[in-house]
Amino acid sequence: MDVRTQCLGLLMRGPASGYELKKRIEEGPFCHFLQASFAAIYPALSRLTKEGLVTATAKAQANRPDKKIYAITPEGRHAFLETIAGPLEEDSFRSPWFVAMYFADELPHDRLRALIGSRIATCEDMLRKIDQDAADTGGAAFVAGLGVHLLRAELSYLKSRGAALAASPIYSSIRKHPPAPKAPAAEPLEL
Repeated sequence: MDVRTQCLGLLMRGPASGYELKKRIEEGPFCHFLQASFAAIYPALSRLTKEGLVTATAKAQANRPDKKIYAITPEGRHAFLETIAGPLEEDSFRSPWFVAMYFADELPHDRLRALIGSRIATCEDMLRKIDQDAADTGGAAFVAGLGVHLLRAELSYLKSRGAALAASPIYSSIRKHPPAPKAPAAEPLEL
């Protein structure tokens, strides 16, 4: 789902600044399935404002520039609901961690243990951020619960199978293709 649609959806939960939208994405029930950078959020909000799908109101701050608070308009609400009522694009999942783990048999033990430990810490952090008690609707509770379920399953797998993989003395011997031997230095040709 594009950042524009994500912003509309997040604003369905109430007015917010761009910074607050980013926080909603990073923390709470959205952290396990939404991603957007400030570099994507602010241009999306600007476009949505120009299209009349959100409004922006300046809010004065002491010793700081005014901050813009965005709110969804009735047209924005309609556009968002129309988007989610229609066919949705396929989920996409991209993970550099999964790529690295796919090649676990090529990694030194220390690096493999570090990768698994890092992933465990990430899952535990996301579990802390998903506050199921803050879910204020049935849909929000469903998504938060699903996120908790998936993260707990991943943690269970990581702790049982990941530890076994990292501890296995034979994991590096299952390489299908051993590293290529170093080529000897070429001898100079005489012409």
